[in-house]
Amino acid sequence: EFVQAGMSMLRSFLSRNRLQGADADKAAAALVGHDNTLASLYFNHAGCMYRGKHQRLANPAERASGRVWALRAGIVAPQMQLPPLHEAFGPLGEPTHVGTISWEGAASANALYAEVWFLYLWLGHDQGQWYGYCKRLGLLGLENVRVKSRAADSIALITEDGSTELEGVFDPDQSIRGTVVQRDGTRGEATFLAPEAIRTDYLTDYAAIAQKRGTSSRVGSGGNALLQPRILEQNCDLSTAKNCNAEHLRAHELFRGLGSTELRALRADFHEDAHQGCPMTPKLAARCTWDVWEAQHHVFVLEHLLAEMVVEEDLKTEF
Repeated sequence: EFVQAGMSMLRSFLSRNRLQGADADKAAAALVGHDNTLASLYFNHAGCMYRGKHQRLANPAERASGRVWALRAGIVAPQMQLPPLHEAFGPLGEPTHVGTISWEGAASANALYAEVWFLYLWLGHDQGQWYGYCKRLGLLGLENVRVKSRAADSIALITEDGSTELEGVFDPDQSIRGTVVQRDGTRGEATFLAPEAIRTDYLTDYAAIAQKRGTSSRVGSGGNALLQPRILEQNCDLSTAKNCNAEHLRAHELFRGLGSTELRALRADFHEDAHQGCPMTPKLAARCTWDVWEAQHHVFVLEHLLAEMVVEEDLKTEF
């Protein structure tokens, strides 16, 4: 809650003062007292988003946004010793499976097994990694796993240190159900599903998006009135930085640290942010139009990077 309150305060401050890019981070650092303090706030916010606020499994866009904020933390305080991203968030790219483990020892005095574990699993043919967290204990960490055995309808995984084993079966959709056994004998039931599909419904009708989000409001006449955002003409050349503003450049610096699955996961959400309708009230309209302006720049940079990745992927397939 402290992190969420801090981020809400910062976003209100930045939108109210029309700050963008690196200037926004500089002003935010002055507001909180030091760039290290700001980096800590950004990094903790990143972890909260990536881990579904420690209440659930996050969706692809939330995981991608979490990585963005973690990258931003490293940029605002490069001298600060933040945890390496691959340790704090796992491998780049969407996990192959997401799931939970419910422990038989939930009623025991051992706090480690008193609640459900949430896990992201990146599974290759012979090895992989899984990343766990739970509601009260928070981050459990990232562990290397290897495939102990595999058949058409079953799989056995074991952690690198041999402390945890999973004996599972594949469902027709390639999800995994099975039993997990810890070194101390504690057993649990595991379910790993394919992650939620990346959204591809790129709505651009501001009225439809506003209705979906519930942001329309009734005015004095009794009718519904929305503030339609202005779609900016953007001529920024990211390869030379010509005609680019601070928000373009900061977004480019951040997004190029993401993989293609993270960029695609953000795309539909950014399109909605860029085309959202806003309540026609003075306070909300000012905040909403700034969010729209920022999102429009993010969409521009994101689409540019995705187009570059498609070209690179096409070149690789030729060879």
